[in-house]
Amino acid sequence: MGITAFIPGYGWAISGTYFLMDMDGTFGNWGQPSGFSAQQTSTWAREREQWAKKDVHTMDFELDYDPTKGICKV
Repeated sequence: MGITAFIPGYGWAISGTYFLMDMDGTFGNWGQPSGFSAQQTSTWAREREQWAKKDVHTMDFELDYDPTKGICKV
């Protein structure tokens, strides 16, 4: 938004609107602590990692490549 503010006309309107909406709290409470501890977020990350390992799906297929024609068939 800082760079946008240097554009005359539209940039002033956009950055001014953003500034007023930010003052009103439209975009949340940026910079405020979330209330979650590092231990709690680490636990969530480990749980998500374990979940991701269980839910991995693979697909096997073969490719036939003919270098003389430059064609690849599945």
